[in-house]
Amino acid sequence: MEHEIKQETHSPSGSSDNEDDYDGDDYDGDSVAIIQLNGGDEFEADLVMLFNDEQISVTIFAPCQSSGTSIEKHIVDLIRQAFVDTFNNTLANAILDIIQPAGEEEFRRVAPKAPALSSHRSNTKLHSLLYPKTHYFAFRREAPDAQPKIVPMSSSEVQARVWAPPLNEDCVDGNFEEIRSLLSHQHHLPRYTTNDINVIEEILSGGTVTRVRVVPRNNGDGVDSHDNHDIHTASNDLLCKATDYASGLMACPTLRRELVCLLTLHENKYQASSSSAPTETMRVCTPRLVGLVTHPENRRIVGFVREWIPGKRLADVLKREKRGKPLSAHHKQRWAQQLRASVDALHALGLVWGDGKTGNLIVGVGGADDVTAVRQGEEKAPIGDLWLIDFGGGWTDEWVDSDKENTIQGDEQAVQNILDALRI
Repeated sequence: MEHEIKQETHSPSGSSDNEDDYDGDDYDGDSVAIIQLNGGDEFEADLVMLFNDEQISVTIFAPCQSSGTSIEKHIVDLIRQAFVDTFNNTLANAILDIIQPAGEEEFRRVAPKAPALSSHRSNTKLHSLLYPKTHYFAFRREAPDAQPKIVPMSSSEVQARVWAPPLNEDCVDGNFEEIRSLLSHQHHLPRYTTNDINVIEEILSGGTVTRVRVVPRNNGDGVDSHDNHDIHTASNDLLCKATDYASGLMACPTLRRELVCLLTLHENKYQASSSSAPTETMRVCTPRLVGLVTHPENRRIVGFVREWIPGKRLADVLKREKRGKPLSAHHKQRWAQQLRASVDALHALGLVWGDGKTGNLIVGVGGADDVTAVRQGEEKAPIGDLWLIDFGGGWTDEWVDSDKENTIQGDEQAVQNILDALRI
């Protein structure tokens, strides 16, 4: 289980919405903020926090025979509670009030107090966002009758926790088999390491969703490719989705699901480009898959890059209409037709959109005036094509019922709710 400070929607793993942004606190002059919680099992959990701008991971080990009154078990229970209740300042403070004093000496050793005017981290490479330098500690007892202490983890412990074992057949699910099969037919698909990707905008904290540009790809033989495709790609903004687990797709089922969808669409030439309107042979408005993202050390696939669609989410466009700025019936009818055709095309390929809602639809720009307005953040609504995004699956209240998650029936329910929102 994993809970990050910001979550967008319900997901298959059971993480929940969170509207309460936690900004950290000041403990005796130390800047401390929890950025991630991971609930392992009943007697183990861990958290990641920023301490004086350094990233620190603390794993809590509760003795298996411990009662509910042990301090380690109490922390584990607090972390697990984050998956039931909304993560908020009260919960964060309850955890930090125990962890920070217990580890203050060790934490300050690796992360001294930052100067008063210290600036926040400024990373431009995707790798430094996904895999920042992290100091690993354990909160545990060295003997059954001893008091628990925060101590540095050994290098072997860190290696075992951070680097997952090689993929074996027990770990392979249907999505893995599909990805393997699809990739076997698409040797031409470029691969970029996380060191070859420059981040322009961090959309989700931690670098898991970013707006990026890439450098020309390496063919794997040490020779960089400089063909026209790469030169064009390097000069354009792209959207990147990646996992912050070095083990790659094995650790992220939603990312695997989305990649399967994009690879299937790519193989069937159903992906359009925002630079031209979709044709009859490209019956689905989904952004073009550009390439795969790999870890530079183990070469495992950790994500993908796809075309960036300039425009605004349909949810935001409809909010504008509620503020008294009506949309033309012509544009809304066209969007409705594109939505219907796109979802039908997905289903014809055996794919399911999943988390269908107005927030997962982009209204692209329809001309030079639209481009300028979007870049300048003007109120003018874009009037281009309607693009489907986010194939990670899941469901969102008021759009899809939980029992219809990741089904054709769920997609149909989402389409009808979107059409109702368009007032078609």
